[in-house]
Amino acid sequence: MRGRRFASVTGFGGQLRRLVRQLGKPRDLAAAILSLRIVCALVAVVSGHMGRRRAEKRGVEGRWLSLASVIVGWLCILYAVLVHLVVMGLIAALAVLVDSTD
Repeated sequence: MRGRRFASVTGFGGQLRRLVRQLGKPRDLAAAILSLRIVCALVAVVSGHMGRRRAEKRGVEGRWLSLASVIVGWLCILYAVLVHLVVMGLIAALAVLVDSTD
C-alpha cells in the first residue's frame, strides 16, 4: 500500500527503484574516471611546481605557463572532489527516498 502511495505521488512508481539499483552497477567505471582525473591533476600540479622551480633557477621563460599548470591542476582536483560529493549526496538522497517508502 505504501508503494501505491509513492506511485500516486510521483507518477512513475517502481522506475525510481530500478534507477537506484542500476546506479550501483557503473560504480567501478565512475571510480576509475574519478581516480584518473585526480591522478592527471596531481601530475599537472607536480610538473607545474617543477617547471616553476627550473625556470627560476635557469632564468628562462615559462614561469607563467607553469603557474597556469599548477592552477588548472588544483582546479581540476577541486572540481573532481565537488562532483564526487554531489553525486554521492544524490545517491544517498535517492536511497533514503526509496527506503522511506517501503
